[in-house]
Amino acid sequence: MADRALVSIDLRFMGQSGMGIATYQRALWQGLRQLAPDGMEWVAHCDAPLPEDRGWAREPGPRGSRNLWNLFVLPRRLRALRPALHHATVNFEAPLGAGCPLVVTLHDLIPMEHPELVSRRHRLLSRALVPVVLRAATRVIVDSADVRDRVARRYPAVADRLRVVHCGLPQELIDAPDAPDAPADELERLRRRLPALPGRFLLFVGPADPRKNPSVLLRALLDIEASGREVPKLVMVGRSGPRSHELEALRTATSRHVIDLGHVSEEDLGALRRSARGVLFPSRAEGFGYPPLEALAAGAPTVASALPVLQEILGSHVDYCPVDDAAAWGRAMLALEALDGSMLRARQQAGAAHARGFTPLRSARQTRDVYLEVIEG
Repeated sequence: MADRALVSIDLRFMGQSGMGIATYQRALWQGLRQLAPDGMEWVAHCDAPLPEDRGWAREPGPRGSRNLWNLFVLPRRLRALRPALHHATVNFEAPLGAGCPLVVTLHDLIPMEHPELVSRRHRLLSRALVPVVLRAATRVIVDSADVRDRVARRYPAVADRLRVVHCGLPQELIDAPDAPDAPADELERLRRRLPALPGRFLLFVGPADPRKNPSVLLRALLDIEASGREVPKLVMVGRSGPRSHELEALRTATSRHVIDLGHVSEEDLGALRRSARGVLFPSRAEGFGYPPLEALAAGAPTVASALPVLQEILGSHVDYCPVDDAAAWGRAMLALEALDGSMLRARQQAGAAHARGFTPLRSARQTRDVYLEVIEG
């Protein structure tokens, strides 16, 4: 390998919050900075302020259209920089014709496998561009073995270029206290900032859209109410998404049991995870599954959809429910409410230990190994 090979990385979402791609980019950058320079220099394309040290430089991210930036601005920039490779970290949004080897991270195939869960525009762009980008890529990083197998079945020509690299958690989540070690007055202080917060609650984190599937939780609350048992309080956190008529009707029917906080700060989200009786993740489709892993890292007992990818990432440290089985989700809610004492502490500690193994350094080392494959030919 030539001395000081220049590696270019798309980190344009790194300064944002509430997005899985932003979490991925932040953890990747943190992990790569923890590595010894090892003969590499780095240029990050982003607008977030970065310390330009340890061989790092920054170029601005896109202005206006992301697609135009990928088609015209970034390829021209890369032809001038002449890096050893460029890492395109946002699925099909890759600079073609840049004159350098391309490493692509393909996070999922949801637009192709579940077209009803994405916008028409995203579906059409994905179907048109993913095959083109995969043909151009020297290596393709995927977040899980589940995604690797799905990509290999749909695009067999790329199978030998696929590399599985589990995402890392950002260092601040690795270092934060988990639920047993949280300050005793954390919930009280949190309720002063968020007055609508009940003293005891279950937590859903994500947009209220069909993919994240909060409807099944609302149906479960109605089932519990109909049975005559005490109904748990459900706190929902996340940006607004497209809502169906069914979801709106369910929101109205469960309004006395549901507290919608909308977007909250990262600090408050961490405190909510640590304070919740449990976290619920009924998603219909994922490529990795950051929210339940973040919940485990905070020491929150977690229930997730029984998707193969979530079972791969979360293992035996969460309980699983069929995606649309409201009765099963209802039973899981009541089981979380009943957790207490040594059983609760054991589950918190085991889950946190598992999640904190997903360090940014581990993910960055595996990503760098892919870079070396490309650079050394």
